Amino acid sequence: SSGCRASRYSSQFHQRRTIEIYGPGTHSREWLHPEDLARAVARAIDRLATADHGAERFIISSGRPISMRDLARTVVRRVGSGGVDHVDSTSQAFSLTTDTTKARRLLGWRPGIGIEEIIDRVAAAID
Repeated sequence: SSGCRASRYSSQFHQRRTIEIYGPGTHSREWLHPEDLARAVARAIDRLATADHGAERFIISSGRPISMRDLARTVVRRVGSGGVDHVDSTSQAFSLTTDTTKARRLLGWRPGIGIEEIIDRVAAAID
């Protein structure tokens, strides 16, 4: 899962080792900072409290896919050390992206923290 990958990348990144990517790394994911998620949830609660309707479902994500290859390269560039190694994969990698149009339209929400700032914050917290 993406959460496991993020944890592995963080561990490798912290130890200044090479980040391993399965396959060519062209599959993409979206990343969201918890503060952005909290702001979206708060807006959804406000909407529920002031609406005449029941609860609604919203997809909350950055809406900014990044390939695993580009993510690993960005980590290395932002940290200033390490490398990227492509490892043969025994399974097919797939992209996982979302459509956050409804959250943007009805909640007036947009993520504010980009991937580079997320990486910088993780690096600062680890060091």
